[in-house]
Amino acid sequence: MKTVVGMFDNLSDAHEVVEDLMDAGFTRDDISLVARDRGSEYGTHLDQDTGNEVAESTATGAIAGGAIGGLAGLLVGLGALTIPGIGPVIAAGPIVAGLTGAGIGAAAGGIFGALVGWGIPESEAELYAEGVRRGATIVAVRAPENRVERAVEIISDYDPVDIQRRSSFWREEGWTSYDPGAEPLTAEQIDRELSRYDRYDVQSDVDYGEYEEYEEYDYDTFAPFFREHYQTNFANQGYAYDRYDPAYRYGYTLATDERYYDRDWNALEPEARRQWESEHQGAWEEFKDTVRHAWQEVTSAFDMDDDEYDYDEGQYDTLEPSFRRHYETNYRTSDYAYNQHQPAYRYGYDLATDYRYRDRTWEELEPEARRRWEEINEGTWEEFKASVRHGWEEVKRTLS
Repeated sequence: MKTVVGMFDNLSDAHEVVEDLMDAGFTRDDISLVARDRGSEYGTHLDQDTGNEVAESTATGAIAGGAIGGLAGLLVGLGALTIPGIGPVIAAGPIVAGLTGAGIGAAAGGIFGALVGWGIPESEAELYAEGVRRGATIVAVRAPENRVERAVEIISDYDPVDIQRRSSFWREEGWTSYDPGAEPLTAEQIDRELSRYDRYDVQSDVDYGEYEEYEEYDYDTFAPFFREHYQTNFANQGYAYDRYDPAYRYGYTLATDERYYDRDWNALEPEARRQWESEHQGAWEEFKDTVRHAWQEVTSAFDMDDDEYDYDEGQYDTLEPSFRRHYETNYRTSDYAYNQHQPAYRYGYDLATDYRYRDRTWEELEPEARRRWEEINEGTWEEFKASVRHGWEEVKRTLS
């Protein structure tokens, strides 16, 4: 028997992987799942026993409509634990035996030891353990030699995290190894962490200047924008991103379905609602705004004029002399050299060539621009916002 592992930033992806593994004939006794319960949201909806094993449980209430719904019926012993160095998790399957100690809710051996005990090499086990610490979900399946390839195919269908690439990202920021004594991340820290991965993955993989074929841009292309929408609209309601991910995905699917290319939302909504209610959990009225937002994001991207907004790195270079002139006129005698203002000009350029903001005034754009700047840049917004705005206005004038 061999162990095949996949790591996912969304619990909903992991859930679908489990379903497909079961449909392919892998048994619930061979499938394990560990997910960081970053808001302690899932565990509060699971029934608990007091024995040494995690109890069978059923997700109830609002969570039944989210990503956790149905997992309890698929996997053995879905329940809540607290793992040192990681914090609250939900876990299920045979791997739980390596996590639990004196009782439910306490993890004795730690996730690293449980993964190694389940046949995962130590060098990889610490990466997966760190991934869960930072908010990810892992699915592991034990497969006989003649079924390993099939298990790999199923997990690969859902674009699992490239753990080596992800760990390279951590190492670039100074991470060296998994530390079971580290302070667990808060829910807010994990959401920021996952948002950073979205930006990192997209910047590495996607050329934003070419929106020519729907098939070339999968859901992950838009995931960073959906996470930002979640942070702005739903994060303060106490629910994790995974609750809304199926609705964002559904909106993306509608926007990329050739049957609906020429429909506006009013014409599309009745059919979209019927399909949602037949295939998804959760009331349409609760999730329709999320679906519509995703649909609008994707259709706006594909509707934009490619010639007008196809600005690449070389075209930024053609505008940089004007940014240098602006610096010389306004900041040459200040305490900052040009290379300290250059990221602000570049950020303004990026805002002006981002399809999401093409119809916004600066006053409408600034609050979101400021929030994003403070997440990913050094230097206060007040110090550099004039340079950002100049970069934005210069590109807008050129495009006009």
